[in-house]
Amino acid sequence: MAISIEALVEENRRLKDELEWIKEKLWCPDCELPRGGLLSDRDIKRLILNGRINVTPLPNLEDESILGTCKLDLHLGAEALVLNASRVKRGSIDLAEPIPEEYFDKYDLQKLDTIIIGTNKLVVATTQEWITLPDDISGRLEGKSGIARRGGAVEAAPVFDAGWDGYPMLELHNIGELPIIAHFGNPICAMSFEHMTSPTLKIYAGRDRVKYNTQKRVQI
Repeated sequence: MAISIEALVEENRRLKDELEWIKEKLWCPDCELPRGGLLSDRDIKRLILNGRINVTPLPNLEDESILGTCKLDLHLGAEALVLNASRVKRGSIDLAEPIPEEYFDKYDLQKLDTIIIGTNKLVVATTQEWITLPDDISGRLEGKSGIARRGGAVEAAPVFDAGWDGYPMLELHNIGELPIIAHFGNPICAMSFEHMTSPTLKIYAGRDRVKYNTQKRVQI
């Protein structure tokens, strides 16, 4: 059965439309990357240098101890709050209620250079780096294994939403038997980046009633 020229032209047009649709869904022209993948070191470097991902101050992206195969080291910042149990009223903390900042002692690590984390102590701190993410890239922050092997646990929000804009907050715990000394400006955690399947409907910083929007300081 012969196929007309018109039918071939129409089929070609249909296939071309399908390919354009697939390309739109699977390829991000802004990042020049396929959507839905973990960013490698070369893509992290490229997107930081072209401004798609903002990291301030700009890290030394040629240093392999800072830029790993799929993650970027972040460093302990200047502000830290240490929970002072003697100030906690009722002797307990209710997770359903806000925690008053007066429960914490405040430290300026830029002046002190170090902070001693006692056993079973909680420290809330910032990173040195301000991170701004676009509407289609999320971040994941994890502690460093070298710190964990010394009894230190670094916790944070497991996922930094697309559109995050601020200093990542860290919760530092000493789960060992000896005090731990943390130094201002030393590597404390690492962030990896994932390209989402599509841009979010509304970025994190633009959502209503977001508690930790645009974090400029330690927030409890």
